[in-house]
Amino acid sequence: MKKETYEVLGRVSSGEPIRSVGSVEAPNDSFATRYAEMFYDEEDWDLLFVVARENMLKAKGRTGHEYSDTGTVEEATVAAVAGESR
Repeated sequence: MKKETYEVLGRVSSGEPIRSVGSVEAPNDSFATRYAEMFYDEEDWDLLFVVARENMLKAKGRTGHEYSDTGTVEEATVAAVAGESR
């Protein structure tokens, strides 16, 4: 069974920014949602989202610096700001 990587985003309180929480590997959207709820239950989330990594769109950046399939969103962002390719 092929698994996809899903980024998990959330916020604890209304009015706070939504932030990256982590990621999960799952065979489909339904499992990804349940895994996110189970694995990231340390907070009483106001909102929790899962986004298939393949559905993430680059809003800014040079050609050739697409998001790689390794690491986290934060690691990719730090590398991009530092001018490193991943």
